[in-house]
Amino acid sequence: PKFMEEYRRNKAKTIAAMVLKYPIGEELIFRGAPAVLGGSEGLMPIRGILSTYVFGKMHQLKATKVEPTPSEKVVEKLLGKKPKQKADVSINRNMVPIPQYVLGGYFWMVARRRGIKHSIIAHSTVNAVAAGFIDLSSRSEQQDPDDTIIETTGR
Repeated sequence: PKFMEEYRRNKAKTIAAMVLKYPIGEELIFRGAPAVLGGSEGLMPIRGILSTYVFGKMHQLKATKVEPTPSEKVVEKLLGKKPKQKADVSINRNMVPIPQYVLGGYFWMVARRRGIKHSIIAHSTVNAVAAGFIDLSSRSEQQDPDDTIIETTGR
């Protein structure tokens, strides 16, 4: 699909984002911010549950590039600007983010017990493993089954 096409075009950039950029940003937003907001210590479990839920739902979002309409292209050209692609964001209803709920809860516990730095490391590690599987998948998709040679011993 489109993710795999993007992955093949910008492999190093995609892996760097998966292993560094996203874990740092997501951990600061979903684990760091709720903890820093203050308030009663008794509210922490509720914040953890809400944060984990939003983390899972966020992974269910799907962005699709949308070409500008002809009228938007005309307006952009009249203004002397290059027409820009837009993104249409929707919820991927075919994907239930159960792994993200489980991992989000785990990252929350790591952040609460060990600190945000450790939850970033845990998140980066999980994403690095996922990137490895994505890389293996992209390689197997590129391989043409007709190019595979099967040797037999004749026994």
